[in-house]
Amino acid sequence: MTALRATAWSVFALDLAVLGTMIVELVTAEFGATGGVLATVLTETVGIWLLLVGVVLAAATRQRSRTGLWIGLVGGAVPLLWAWSMIVDALTEYLSGAS
Repeated sequence: MTALRATAWSVFALDLAVLGTMIVELVTAEFGATGGVLATVLTETVGIWLLLVGVVLAAATRQRSRTGLWIGLVGGAVPLLWAWSMIVDALTEYLSGAS
């Protein structure tokens, strides 16, 4: 159970890094009229999602709940999978344009 707890919290830490990157880009990037609103809503949604995942992980860690840790791990993997798909999409677009 220690490995599961460490893995779940590591995924959560990576999620926080993704959220931090999103916040930096939101502050420094130039957006169009609707782009800024969409980026803000997306960042807020990810932030709220991570808040919920953090609460689940904290409660599961305190109560030593294996099920809660699995729920937190899967919930924390969703933003990472989304970020990974965005990276792959950007690389694919870049490489297809470079050819």
